Amino acid sequence: MQLNNISRLIEIQEAKVVGIGCGIADEIHIYVEAETYEQSCPCCKSTRTNRNGKDGYRKVRHLPIAGKKCLLIAPKTRLKCKSCGATYAYEYAFVSGKQRHTKAYKVHLYGWQSVQQ
Repeated sequence: MQLNNISRLIEIQEAKVVGIGCGIADEIHIYVEAETYEQSCPCCKSTRTNRNGKDGYRKVRHLPIAGKKCLLIAPKTRLKCKSCGATYAYEYAFVSGKQRHTKAYKVHLYGWQSVQQ
């Protein structure tokens, strides 16, 4: 199966799978990147931004696959607004800010009908 089909299979939005690996015994690591790094500035809402490097990688727990723990590993990309000069981190659609679990995993874990943004 090709990697671009896997992102649809595991239902992550606005991200593409770039690799798959194995962690410890019962872990699957899925490496993802944003499809586009264009995101409006949270301060001035301008879309004129520059990528300002990476601050490492973010591990986010996702739905289990074949009974194994699944971790999405995404780069923590920094963006800088050309208009106001503010720097901020890229926010992925499948996870809320500063959370360690995807929105889909929270629904699975807690049985919530809707996940608050």
